[in-house]
Amino acid sequence: GATTYFAHQQMGQGNYVLAGHNMTMPGVLFSNVPQIEMGATVNLISATKVYHYRVNRLLTGKKAVTPNQTYINGSPVSTSVLYQQPKQAMVTLFTCNATGSMREVVQGNLTSTSAE
Repeated sequence: GATTYFAHQQMGQGNYVLAGHNMTMPGVLFSNVPQIEMGATVNLISATKVYHYRVNRLLTGKKAVTPNQTYINGSPVSTSVLYQQPKQAMVTLFTCNATGSMREVVQGNLTSTSAE
């Protein structure tokens, strides 16, 4: 399945990190994350709103990151893809690569919200 990476997260605030399994089967869970393109729209749906994000950072393929992200006193540092205090609300989609050795990451900034 997929889950929020940190328990306190709220859609539309800070860096909303979602982690999910890459089953290496198209369309299943987060298997399509590595194929998301720059400028694509990611829509997250809550009980009351739809949050629209525009993809502006791809760390996939040869740019994938290590699973070990740096923390200080239990919080990700500002250079980490998991950093929780960005200047603008954003989403981070986080999944393993096909071998599980690296993490494929797609990030985007919140562009708008609409009623569900």
